[in-house]
Amino acid sequence: MIVSATLSALLPMLATRAFDPYALPPRYQGQVVGSTWRPPVGFTEKVVALTFDDGPHKTNTEPVLRALKEENVPATMFLVGQNVNLYRKLVDKERALGLELANHTYTHSSWPSPFIAAPEVLLTESALNLIQSPHSRLFRPPYGQANASTSLFAQSLCMASVLWTNDSHDWELSNPTQMVQSVVGSMRPGDIVLMHDNRPVTPQGVRPIIWAYRRAGYQFLTVTQMLWRWDSFL
Repeated sequence: MIVSATLSALLPMLATRAFDPYALPPRYQGQVVGSTWRPPVGFTEKVVALTFDDGPHKTNTEPVLRALKEENVPATMFLVGQNVNLYRKLVDKERALGLELANHTYTHSSWPSPFIAAPEVLLTESALNLIQSPHSRLFRPPYGQANASTSLFAQSLCMASVLWTNDSHDWELSNPTQMVQSVVGSMRPGDIVLMHDNRPVTPQGVRPIIWAYRRAGYQFLTVTQMLWRWDSFL
């Protein structure tokens, strides 16, 4: 009876994900993840999702991709739409590596006017659709501004507005050792790690962060995969 009940609960989820690998659990659709929604209390599974914002970057993205490829680690790339159009070949490489492509607005504006919220989100969706369709239902507001008009618009489309649970501080650091210490010192099950592939320190810090999680016995996931792990725990 227990096995039957478990299978009955799992079958709809498995059918949804088989049809659309980027489908989100209903509880996270149109929600802010990483602040209101965090790893469930009591979640102990050693899994982590690495995320990279603001790319692609003409020089710093390539070494990050090389590290992910050589370490065989998935990640979620929150891409700025205008950079997608500028550096299409780098996004093609990300897709070829099986990385998860996600929306980080078109121009990376801080507290944008509500009048440009729709174009900021939809132009980036359009740029991503030209490279991969379907792609993730994930959005990350620039500067973590979860109440910004772009975040609210993305949520209205049932996208998950994804923040983070572990900040590498690569956006303000120049020393990769400090970046690694920042992440490792806050390591916990279910982490969503914030990094930026447009920062010069990040390519130097990625591998040590991967090695630290690996030594601690963690499995690497995309953000969409992480949300399903959180959901299955609840």
